[in-house]
Amino acid sequence: MSQHEDGARITISSETCTRCGRCIVTCPRKLLVREGDEVRSVADLSLCIECGHCVAVCEPGALRHAAIAADATPDIGDLALTDVQLEQFLRRRRSIRKFKSKPVEPEKLDRLFDIARYAPTGKNRQGVLHTVLTADRIMTLERTAAQFYRKLIGRLESPIGRWLVGRVVGQKNLGELLWGLGDLKRDVEQVERGEPTYCHDAPVVVIVSGEASSTIHEDCSYAAYHLMLAAETLELGTCLIGYITAAAARLKAVRDVAELPPDHQVYSTVAIGYPAERFYRLVPRREANVRHLS
Repeated sequence: MSQHEDGARITISSETCTRCGRCIVTCPRKLLVREGDEVRSVADLSLCIECGHCVAVCEPGALRHAAIAADATPDIGDLALTDVQLEQFLRRRRSIRKFKSKPVEPEKLDRLFDIARYAPTGKNRQGVLHTVLTADRIMTLERTAAQFYRKLIGRLESPIGRWLVGRVVGQKNLGELLWGLGDLKRDVEQVERGEPTYCHDAPVVVIVSGEASSTIHEDCSYAAYHLMLAAETLELGTCLIGYITAAAARLKAVRDVAELPPDHQVYSTVAIGYPAERFYRLVPRREANVRHLS
């Protein structure tokens, strides 16, 4: 049974429908058909994922979906955003590792999540969970993650331990871990001294998690990036905290700090706050690595 079965009911006004067939073409589940001179939905809509394509493509507004309120589907209008403007906006985003002590207003956080919910999700599951941590909860998160890294350091310093880690992560990743062993030690020592470390003393940390599915990793990654881009428009800075995400994947105690549902995994961790430094120039990246096949 589809997760959306109860809400899937489509009505098409015979008076305003132009019979253009765009809704038939765009429906990813092929649930709209032409019958004579009319367009209608199939009898069984249990496969509907409520993506809204049929509503969005109907120019005269003749099609209505029971799960999508009419007042929630305004006209798109003309969006005057050029490729140059978009490039500059994307290039100006930087990973912030120095934050002001100023707290983030609740209304700004609400706005971030309101925007992030429009990130694409596989089969329109919309199963991404954002868990907001502040104050002592962030320090608890860091201390718990440090326990994982303290054990990892012990393994890396042992010949047998290194061999076991290499069997799990592969030789290339093992090499990277050994290369960064000094950083691992430094960070763990800072946390054990009670100093903010992994999350850069950010006032807010958002754990992005979801229940295992075929696309949940991408779903959470897209949602996290939407969150980060939205922050740019609200004078906030962000940083992805890979150390926390990696520890959460391997140690249940880290996930427990965020009180996640037992079937959830952490796929992104985002530090958020007001930047304590300002950047004045855009910097380059290497040329795009692209292959063309035909």
